[in-house]
Amino acid sequence: MNESRTRFITPIVTRFASHAEAEAADRAWWRSLTPLERLRQLELARLYSYGP
Repeated sequence: MNESRTRFITPIVTRFASHAEAEAADRAWWRSLTPLERLRQLELARLYSYGP
């Protein structure tokens, strides 16, 4: 990946009335990403979990 072009997604804290509402918001956010952005997010999660 070209790290100089990586778009970082800033975390936002939001309160939800229920777990189902929070889950729906997570799914909507994930679907709003492009396929490339999704892969980059997965790669960041992998790096956080397992390292380089």
